[in-house]
Amino acid sequence: MGSRKQSVPPRNRHGDRRSGRGRCDHGQTRRGPQAGGGVEQPLRRARGLADRPGRAAVRSRSGDRLPRSATRTPARAAADFDREQKRREAERRNEEAAREKDRAKREKLVAKAQAALDEAQGEHEERAETIEAERAAIEKRVEAEEARWKSEKERLTKALRLARE
Repeated sequence: MGSRKQSVPPRNRHGDRRSGRGRCDHGQTRRGPQAGGGVEQPLRRARGLADRPGRAAVRSRSGDRLPRSATRTPARAAADFDREQKRREAERRNEEAAREKDRAKREKLVAKAQAALDEAQGEHEERAETIEAERAAIEKRVEAEEARWKSEKERLTKALRLARE
């Protein structure tokens, strides 16, 4: 035979069998869908009482529930106001920091684009100077060729005239 262990039914610390799935050792239900719900809270809410036992909800003269801020003490309302003011100030500082970051990023991009433009303009000016120098050399060669042709034409024309006479 094999040496496998046989499964032992679940027992609590007293040796009694547990009462089933989703239950504690002593047979009470746990929290969740299997838990038995009390009726005190729903009844208290239905009657319009506060969530805490023994405290009635604050109502206006017309019978409507007042907003929570109306039930606060002045000190608590002041503390809430200060907290909200600090939150708004922090939010404003964060927005300002984000705008500053965007502005710095934009300035960096502009500086990079300006540097690229300046570099390209420098390269263009160098090329234009080189081409202008080549053009001046070509014009000088053209003038030299025109002068050579003029003297050659005069010499040949003179020889032609002498041959006709």
